[in-house]
Amino acid sequence: SWNPRVVATQTATRISAYAKTAPTTSSLTVRIYNITQSNVVATLDITSGSSSVTSTSMTNASLSAGDFLRVDVTALDSGGTGANISVILDVTE
Repeated sequence: SWNPRVVATQTATRISAYAKTAPTTSSLTVRIYNITQSNVVATLDITSGSSSVTSTSMTNASLSAGDFLRVDVTALDSGGTGANISVILDVTE
């Protein structure tokens, strides 16, 4: 697994998710989870027929130096088509 580490106190400002192969029958849900603080930073749904989504709505935007983050896929496209996902989290100090 790959868990990026926050290097300085920061605020999450935008999250984007991209699927190289778009889901076709239902949404694909991804979230960024702060392992250290035990909370969700943000959650996004890539809807059926779409290949990307961006949001500035954060559940818990505050990130502390040393926090470890994780990307979770919490719901898959029921048709099994959403694939090759990239997630980008923009932050400010």
